[in-house]
Amino acid sequence: MERKRGEEKEYGKATIALHQKIKEAIDDAVKKDSVPCVLVSSVEKEVGADPRTVKLHLKLLEQAGYGKLSKDGKMFCPEKK
Repeated sequence: MERKRGEEKEYGKATIALHQKIKEAIDDAVKKDSVPCVLVSSVEKEVGADPRTVKLHLKLLEQAGYGKLSKDGKMFCPEKK
């Protein structure tokens, strides 16, 4: 299958947009509810994305030092600023 020019860029933009949306959902939940951690399932509902996709992005955020995903994968705790 041959790709059209710029097709990769569109995929990249969508991925980055989802990543930012997930990060914003975490920030909003922590700020609004005054909690240290958020349920991964609530982030999934907020952004309307597949659970596996959300967990992948949370692992990327963890690698970037933004926070920590619990061992069971049900909670994400951002680092305190």
